[in-house]
Amino acid sequence: HIQAQTTNLPRYVAALFTLNENSVEIGQKAKACVLAAAWCRHDHTLANNLLRHRRLFTLTEVLKAVMMLDAGRQLRAYEKQIKRLELSKTKPKATTLGKIKNHIDNLNRLKASSVSASGAVARHIQHWTRTLTRQELEYFALHMPT
Repeated sequence: HIQAQTTNLPRYVAALFTLNENSVEIGQKAKACVLAAAWCRHDHTLANNLLRHRRLFTLTEVLKAVMMLDAGRQLRAYEKQIKRLELSKTKPKATTLGKIKNHIDNLNRLKASSVSASGAVARHIQHWTRTLTRQELEYFALHMPT
């Protein structure tokens, strides 16, 4: 997505909205990748314009994109935790290590290139959340998994 946005942004955006207008379902992960790629490229105007299309980009896609951007930081934290557990005097439980390694594998699949969720991205998301209506917030609060 990053390469496609960098090389030919107008065609990329046109294809995205053409698919949407022709009722072709775009997967949640693909929409999250579109947002994450825009934030990776520091193209906040594109990201803000995409977020204006409320039916196409919802809170779910925004959260998934942020998870993709933040995966590197979480990955380093889990690796540090494993190292600390292995160096401890008491042997850690196999289930604990297994859970942490499972998290690491999942994060490796999600991880964006070498970009992280910056403060600028957080501010853009805060600004976007302020534009949500009360009904949208209630809907997301009731339908989001805990």
